[in-house]
Amino acid sequence: MKKILALLLSLIFIFSLAACGDKPSGNEENPNQEEQQVEQKQPENKQEEKKEDKNKPKEYNPTAWIKDNTSISFYLLYNEQKPEVNQLLTFKILDGKAVLYSKKGEGEEQPITIYEETDEGIVVTQLLYVGDAKAAMVNLPKADHHDLKEYLPKTGNVMAVFGARAEKDNYKNREITGSAEYLGRKCDLIEKDSGVSVQTVYLDKETGIIMKIETVTKINDTETRNISSYVTGFEYGTVTEDDVNIDLSDFKITYEEPEENTENKEVAAE
Repeated sequence: MKKILALLLSLIFIFSLAACGDKPSGNEENPNQEEQQVEQKQPENKQEEKKEDKNKPKEYNPTAWIKDNTSISFYLLYNEQKPEVNQLLTFKILDGKAVLYSKKGEGEEQPITIYEETDEGIVVTQLLYVGDAKAAMVNLPKADHHDLKEYLPKTGNVMAVFGARAEKDNYKNREITGSAEYLGRKCDLIEKDSGVSVQTVYLDKETGIIMKIETVTKINDTETRNISSYVTGFEYGTVTEDDVNIDLSDFKITYEEPEENTENKEVAAE
């Protein structure tokens, strides 16, 4: 009887060892535990990356500030000590037409450039004021552009303010340090402290427009504040037909002539 019990115990022991040998490595209940642990670590890394990216200015669509009815006023340069030299520029955009207005110091606001969508392209009309005389120069249609939304961000008057956006070299490597509201619009703040001066850039959260650049310098006990290019008005839905339909009856209008090709010039010479 004892021999039989011993034999049974031996067999049970052998089967137990065999079962252990066939058991997969890792957790039997959850054989993918190690992979899951790796996957669990990845979201943490991604969260850290997202957190870092959140502090960096994002890239914006250059056309984001333009809608069918937009009014935006801004200074390219601003001298707080000499307000009479400052030129306030205002874009008024409505239904495929835009007018750029200029107001210098306390002077009267005047239209200086008209942009209009046509089938041939964007037509630009430049207005000049010389004493009491008025002149207008109508340029050839810009055939490579048919949409004001794609054209206006590339014009010189816009690029100086709206072209120097957050993705440009001066801002893309700097971190957002705070937030504020300016002209009723939510802005990210980008600050740079040189020890002597602190520069603060107000960056519109929605459009990426640099709303204002303010620099405060402190030397000894004297503090000075300088404001470079900045936006003074930003509204949608306030532009009227009268704002974009400029009466040119008092202007002497000239039209840019198309360049003659070489064959025409040779025929004319003969």
